[in-house]
Amino acid sequence: MELIKSVLMVIAVLVMFVAILYLAYVTTKFIGKRYIVKGKQFKNLTVIETVAIGPDRQLMIVKSAGKCLLLGATPQNISLITELDEEMIKDIPDEMTSETMSFSDALRRVTKEKLGKKNQTEETYNAEES
Repeated sequence: MELIKSVLMVIAVLVMFVAILYLAYVTTKFIGKRYIVKGKQFKNLTVIETVAIGPDRQLMIVKSAGKCLLLGATPQNISLITELDEEMIKDIPDEMTSETMSFSDALRRVTKEKLGKKNQTEETYNAEES
Protein backbone atom coordinates (compact mmCIF):
# COMPACT_ATOMS: atom_id res chain seq x y z
CA MET A 1 0.00 0.00 0.00
CA GLU A 2 2.86 2.34 0.87
CA LEU A 3 4.56 1.52 -2.44
CA ILE A 4 1.44 2.46 -4.42
CA LYS A 5 1.25 5.84 -2.65
CA SER A 6 4.91 6.51 -3.42
CA VAL A 7 4.48 5.61 -7.09
CA LEU A 8 1.37 7.80 -7.39
CA MET A 9 3.21 10.67 -5.69
CA VAL A 10 6.10 10.40 -8.18
CA ILE A 11 3.68 10.28 -11.12
CA ALA A 12 1.82 13.34 -9.79
CA VAL A 13 5.06 15.28 -9.40
CA LEU A 14 6.13 14.35 -12.94
CA VAL A 15 2.76 15.41 -14.38
CA MET A 16 2.99 18.76 -12.56
CA PHE A 17 6.56 19.23 -13.80
CA VAL A 18 5.54 18.56 -17.41
CA ALA A 19 2.56 20.92 -17.02
CA ILE A 20 4.83 23.69 -15.74
CA LEU A 21 7.25 23.17 -18.64
CA TYR A 22 4.37 23.27 -21.13
CA LEU A 23 2.97 26.48 -19.62
CA ALA A 24 6.43 28.07 -19.71
CA TYR A 25 6.77 27.10 -23.39
CA VAL A 26 3.34 28.50 -24.31
CA THR A 27 3.95 31.70 -22.34
CA THR A 28 7.34 32.23 -23.95
CA LYS A 29 5.88 31.69 -27.39
CA PHE A 30 3.06 34.17 -26.68
CA ILE A 31 5.38 36.83 -25.27
CA GLY A 32 7.90 36.31 -28.08
CA LYS A 33 5.30 36.82 -30.79
CA ARG A 34 3.81 39.83 -29.07
CA TYR A 35 6.85 41.80 -28.01
CA ILE A 36 9.72 40.93 -30.35
CA VAL A 37 10.30 43.46 -33.10
CA LYS A 38 13.74 42.32 -34.31
CA GLY A 39 13.60 41.80 -38.04
CA LYS A 40 10.00 42.98 -38.23
CA GLN A 41 9.15 44.42 -41.61
CA PHE A 42 6.43 46.85 -42.51
CA LYS A 43 5.80 48.61 -45.82
CA ASN A 44 8.13 51.56 -45.25
CA LEU A 45 9.91 50.63 -42.04
CA THR A 46 12.20 47.78 -41.02
CA VAL A 47 13.49 47.24 -37.48
CA ILE A 48 16.87 45.66 -38.14
CA GLU A 49 17.97 45.12 -34.55
CA THR A 50 16.88 45.94 -31.01
CA VAL A 51 19.06 45.77 -27.91
CA ALA A 52 17.84 46.30 -24.34
CA ILE A 53 20.30 48.52 -22.47
CA GLY A 54 18.34 48.73 -19.24
CA PRO A 55 14.86 48.41 -17.82
CA ASP A 56 12.49 49.87 -20.41
CA ARG A 57 15.42 51.30 -22.43
CA GLN A 58 16.38 50.11 -25.90
CA LEU A 59 18.66 50.94 -28.78
CA MET A 60 17.15 50.24 -32.18
CA ILE A 61 18.56 50.21 -35.69
CA VAL A 62 15.72 51.12 -38.03
CA LYS A 63 15.70 51.47 -41.81
CA SER A 64 13.21 53.94 -43.23
CA ALA A 65 13.06 55.70 -46.59
CA GLY A 66 16.47 54.30 -47.52
CA LYS A 67 18.14 55.66 -44.36
CA CYS A 68 19.46 53.65 -41.43
CA LEU A 69 18.82 55.31 -38.09
CA LEU A 70 20.03 54.54 -34.57
CA LEU A 71 17.21 55.32 -32.15
CA GLY A 72 17.01 55.34 -28.37
CA ALA A 73 13.66 54.31 -26.95
CA THR A 74 12.18 54.69 -23.48
CA PRO A 75 8.53 54.47 -22.42
CA GLN A 76 8.24 58.27 -22.60
CA ASN A 77 10.40 59.13 -25.59
CA ILE A 78 12.03 57.94 -28.81
CA SER A 79 15.17 59.87 -29.78
CA LEU A 80 17.25 59.92 -32.95
CA ILE A 81 20.85 59.30 -31.90
CA THR A 82 22.51 59.28 -35.31
CA GLU A 83 22.12 58.29 -38.93
CA LEU A 84 24.22 55.24 -39.86
CA ASP A 85 25.85 54.30 -43.14
CA GLU A 86 24.54 51.03 -44.55
CA GLU A 87 28.11 49.71 -44.73
CA MET A 88 28.38 50.02 -40.94
CA ILE A 89 25.48 47.63 -40.35
CA LYS A 90 26.02 43.90 -40.49
CA ASP A 91 23.08 42.21 -42.20
CA ILE A 92 21.07 39.76 -40.15
CA PRO A 93 20.79 36.45 -42.01
CA ASP A 94 17.23 35.52 -42.98
CA GLU A 95 17.44 32.36 -40.90
CA MET A 96 18.00 34.41 -37.73
CA THR A 97 14.91 36.61 -37.95
CA SER A 98 12.04 35.87 -35.62
CA GLU A 99 9.62 35.57 -38.55
CA THR A 100 11.41 32.67 -40.21
CA MET A 101 12.72 30.67 -37.24
CA SER A 102 10.49 29.04 -34.66
CA PHE A 103 11.66 28.37 -31.12
CA SER A 104 12.03 24.65 -31.79
CA ASP A 105 14.14 25.35 -34.91
CA ALA A 106 16.35 27.75 -32.98
CA LEU A 107 16.77 25.21 -30.17
CA ARG A 108 17.72 22.48 -32.66
CA ARG A 109 20.24 24.78 -34.34
CA VAL A 110 21.91 25.80 -31.07
CA THR A 111 21.98 22.19 -29.89
CA LYS A 112 23.61 21.07 -33.14
CA GLU A 113 26.17 23.88 -32.90
CA LYS A 114 27.03 23.02 -29.30
CA LEU A 115 27.17 19.28 -29.96
CA GLY A 116 29.18 19.89 -33.12
CA LYS A 117 31.77 21.90 -31.17
CA LYS A 118 31.89 19.19 -28.50
CA ASN A 119 32.41 16.49 -31.13
CA GLN A 120 35.12 18.56 -32.84
CA THR A 121 36.88 19.01 -29.50
CA GLU A 122 36.72 15.28 -28.82
CA GLU A 123 38.04 14.50 -32.32
CA THR A 124 40.91 16.97 -31.85
CA TYR A 125 41.70 15.46 -28.45
CA ASN A 126 41.61 11.92 -29.84
CA ALA A 127 43.84 12.93 -32.78
CA GLU A 128 46.38 14.49 -30.40
CA GLU A 129 46.50 11.28 -28.32
CA SER A 130 47.35 9.18 -31.42
